[in-house]
This record gives sequence, structure tokens and C-alpha cells, in this order.
Amino acid sequence: MFDVESVLARIVDEDALGVEGAGAVLKNVVDLWVATTHILFVDACHTSDGWMIYIACFVDPNHHVQPIGFRLCEAEDEKNWLYFLHALKRAGVNDDIEDLVIMSDRSPAIIRAVDLVFPRCEHAHCIVHFERNLQLEWDKVYHGFNKDYGIEMFNIIVNLFRDATIAVSQQECDEYLQKIKQAELVFRRTVKVPDPRDRNKSKNPIYDYVRKCEGVYMWKWKYNHLLEQTSNAVESVMNELTLNLFHKGVIRSSPFFDRYRLLVMLILLRMKQRYNEMTSSKGILPMRSNHWGCFTPWAVSLVFRRFHYVLDYAKEYTVKACRYGVDGHGSGNHEYFNVKDGTVGKKYKVDLRNWKNGCSCHIHERQQMPCTHIIAVLIELKQYQMVWGFVGSVYSLQSLGRACREWTQKEDELYHWLSKQVVKEHPKKLVIWRSVKKGNGKNKRRWYSRGECPVGDEVSG
Repeated sequence: MFDVESVLARIVDEDALGVEGAGAVLKNVVDLWVATTHILFVDACHTSDGWMIYIACFVDPNHHVQPIGFRLCEAEDEKNWLYFLHALKRAGVNDDIEDLVIMSDRSPAIIRAVDLVFPRCEHAHCIVHFERNLQLEWDKVYHGFNKDYGIEMFNIIVNLFRDATIAVSQQECDEYLQKIKQAELVFRRTVKVPDPRDRNKSKNPIYDYVRKCEGVYMWKWKYNHLLEQTSNAVESVMNELTLNLFHKGVIRSSPFFDRYRLLVMLILLRMKQRYNEMTSSKGILPMRSNHWGCFTPWAVSLVFRRFHYVLDYAKEYTVKACRYGVDGHGSGNHEYFNVKDGTVGKKYKVDLRNWKNGCSCHIHERQQMPCTHIIAVLIELKQYQMVWGFVGSVYSLQSLGRACREWTQKEDELYHWLSKQVVKEHPKKLVIWRSVKKGNGKNKRRWYSRGECPVGDEVSG
């Protein structure tokens, strides 16, 4: 069941044993990931005592996050990412999976490690991190937001950037990028920003920055990412590490060996919770379609939320049937519909005969869920049940069943065994930092955590 990384230990001074790194990947959980969409989210976070926790997880068709493995180590660097990614590979995440997608931030260490371990995968990057960096770039170039006008212009540029990321062709993407360039030029003229004296410096630094953003433009992607553009899934796992989930302390501030077993328990617990929700009657609303039968509660909920959104902003949506010159209240056999979305000030083309890409906003194609523009047309035609034909098979209960299963007897025994283990408290003692990077490059001393046991001491369990 486990692919456990060996625990590397070394003497850091005469009286203390320092743990360099340890981790585990649950192969049984990786097998569940293999049976669903092959999108893997990875990231790392700090702990209260200076360690790092690397996490890998996936999102099931019911949009529940399932961790599959972790690594505890001293720093976020290429060496430790290689350890962790190789552990994932041994457990079943490998290049034989043709549509493998890895989503992360743009840490140089992650980029190099992924290129080495999974050279054929599609490595996408979190758009939220790009937007944060874009804000820093704007602040550096234009020295703030110049009150209301600067904030308004920056928000326009961010929205154009988001539109560019989901464009289906290079031409469409370039059109949005050119609008960013024009918006920046208008801003510079309005606030009278002087051109740089150095001819080698760009007059459009924000435009140049977004053009160089790699790994976020969907027209370059080979596989369908189900509109996953962020690493929020793994961020949510890291947020859970700040909670006292098992009434045994917060994982991010627990002793080293406690942290290890609590992380294994978290993986197993999420596995059981997902299965229990799938098999319970709570929250499951069977909506039968002509294609896939019943859908997951998350898919049903999203469709209903989008219906409510369109109804709440009904005055902002204008639907017009085209090409046949009718008013749009017929049987729905018109070739296409023009939908004016006043909430964003744009027009979209909806084709109800296209079950894979029914709207020019591309959300339906990318996410395999009906967008608000398709729903607006169906409301206009009063063809409400047609909406389920635009929901992809990935959100069916059959697909969810392949990503969930009940605990085996061994998994149940392991969870309860881990829950009973207790790490013995050790008297405080000074040890040196595990890396010269810590302590501002000096051989700085600190109090060791309970997981770093003095030589000769033992840990119960």
C-alpha cells in the first residue's frame, strides 16, 4: 500500500540526531487517481519549526480533494522535489499516462524537477500566482495604482488576461493581449507616464510580462484540464494542516513523527469520507439525462447555481435566434443564438446542436459544464431538461465510483493503529539548523522539535 521514502538521518552535532527527510505515497490512493482525470496538484508549505511539507493531491468528479502523498524535508529545492516526484512515479504516476497534467506554481525547483521526472507531462501553472506577480509588476512600474483610475485600469487588464488564458486559438489569445497593450498605452497617456530614456526598455512592460507567461494559455494545452487554472486544491489541503483534525494537535506545528503519522491518517480519512458521501443518500440528487444517467452532487449544484444566476440577472441577458429570422421562441431547431451578456458587456454565440462546445465563451468546452449563456438560451426556449445533455460524463456517478472505494481491512487497521500511537516528549536541547540557508547563512542554533531525538532516546510505537 505504501511507497515510503527512506528516512535519511545524520548526526548534526555530538548529541543530536537530525532527520533530513521522510515521506510516503499511498499507492492504493494513486490507483484511484489513475481511474479518474489525470490532473495532479503539487505544492509545499512551511511548518512552525522550519520544516517543509510537500503535498500531492487530486480532485475527484464530486470536486472533493484527495491527498495521495507527502514529503517532510528541510527545504524547498530541486533535490527534495526530485525525491518526492520519484516517489510518486514509483507509486504509479508515470509517463505511461498520456494525458498527465501537473499543476503547480512557478517555483524554479518544481519546474526543473518536473522536467526531469515527467518530461512528457503537461506542466501547467497557477493563474492566481501570475495575477499576484502582475500586481507586483504594476506596482513596480507605475508606483501604485493612482487611486481609482489606476485600480479600474488594472482590473480591466486582469480580466483581459483571464480571457486570453481560456482562448481556444493563438489568434483569439493575441487579440486579448493586444487589448492589454492598448489599455496600458491609454493608461500611460492619461496619467502622463514618461517613456523610458533607455531605448532598450519597453514602453509596455505589463504587456510584455503577460506575453511571457508560460503554462497558463489554454490554446497551447494538449489536454483538457476541466478549466482547472489554479493550485487551489493543494492549497486547501495545506489549510487543513492548520486545523486540529484528530484532536491530537495541529499538523503543521506537531512534532516530526507525529506530523508523519497524522499526514498518513489525513490521506486515509479523506479516502473514507469521499466514499461515505458517495454512498450515502444525503446530497445526491439523481438527474437523469439521455447520456450519462445520474450526476454528482457538485455537478447538479453548479447547474442550479448557474440557473439562479441567470434568473437573478435576467435583465442583463438578451437572447436572439439567428440565421432563420425567428424570435427564438420556437422548438429550438435554430442554427445558433446570439446571447448578449450585460454582466460582462460581451456577446456570445450559442449552438445547441454542439454538445461538446456549445458556446463561444469556451467554458462549456473547457469545463464540460453548461455555461450561463447556454442556460440563458434554454430558459428562453423553456427547454430546461436539455441542460443535462451539456454535462460531461466525467461528472457522472459512474465516474465518481471509479475514484472512490471503501477501506480495506488493512487500511482500517492501519488508521486505528496510527491513531493510538504517542510520541514521547523529550527535554529541550539545542541543535544546529539543518541547512546553512537557515539562520541567515550562519551556523545558528535553535530548539529542536520533539521529532529530532537525541541519540539513545526512543520513540514509543
